[in-house]
Amino acid sequence: AVNGGYSTSTMSIATILPLMIEIIDSVQYVTVLGNNLNVNPLNFSVLILDENNNTVANVSANSNVSSATQLIFWYNFKNFTAGKYKIKINNGVSSIISATTFDVVTSLTKTEINTSALIWKSNEYTGAIANGSGGNAAMTINNGGSITILKSNPIVNTSIGNFVLSMIGTCSFTSSYNDSVNVLSTLGVIFNGGTTIPTTETASKGILINSKSFGNINYTSIGLQTTANTSPNYTLSFEFIIQKINNTVIYLLIVNGNKVYSSYTILSTDFDISAIIKGYPMSLSGGNTSYSISGISGYTY
Repeated sequence: AVNGGYSTSTMSIATILPLMIEIIDSVQYVTVLGNNLNVNPLNFSVLILDENNNTVANVSANSNVSSATQLIFWYNFKNFTAGKYKIKINNGVSSIISATTFDVVTSLTKTEINTSALIWKSNEYTGAIANGSGGNAAMTINNGGSITILKSNPIVNTSIGNFVLSMIGTCSFTSSYNDSVNVLSTLGVIFNGGTTIPTTETASKGILINSKSFGNINYTSIGLQTTANTSPNYTLSFEFIIQKINNTVIYLLIVNGNKVYSSYTILSTDFDISAIIKGYPMSLSGGNTSYSISGISGYTY
């Protein structure tokens, strides 16, 4: 099924997740990320093409649109031939073929990434509780507390090959009123962090709470921004997924059911990926902030 509303604006496809699918006798889910993907429910199609743009499968009946930026379909790839494939979407007015291809392979061997031994370090702080163990970490900053940073040692180095990392958690804000104090908090990952506790968000990717002004909370993820909530008391829940395949790293961030994304290409050097929480006091007049990462997991393939 697809949603009831649709757009006739120009579609775009940013990336496809996953970028590698194993030939097995089982249904697998594919996510297409882009813009204006809310297709016409009365006249649309979603096709899988080979590299020569020949139709290999029509998955329209298996497709579901949850937002204008995400289209998901399921399919059993057991009869596919190993190779590279594309996605074609027609919204009833126009069509688009993905520039990104995904690989269908005969076998896919996964090795779990061990996150149980992760060590977390924090900067000097007052009025805060911050600690982490393995794939879990938590921080609470009370009224009058100071900026606090909690960072893990490297989870993985990109030289390890293709991998998927997943991180889930929450970010809560409690304030006595809609103040105008800026809150610059980061939850996510940091690159090439080593053992250093960072002092800025410039090297971070993830949920960046970049401003709080008169009760409006904005978050950015890798350059994308949207208003998250207008209440001084609320909680954001998130899942942050990083996938590396060959020379491309793809990010998928899900916040309270909203999906945002980005990707970039590794140019030359390898780098470490560490988890980070950087928290700020919520209000000068009362209230607190709390953050948690309740699970980090991943595998190489």
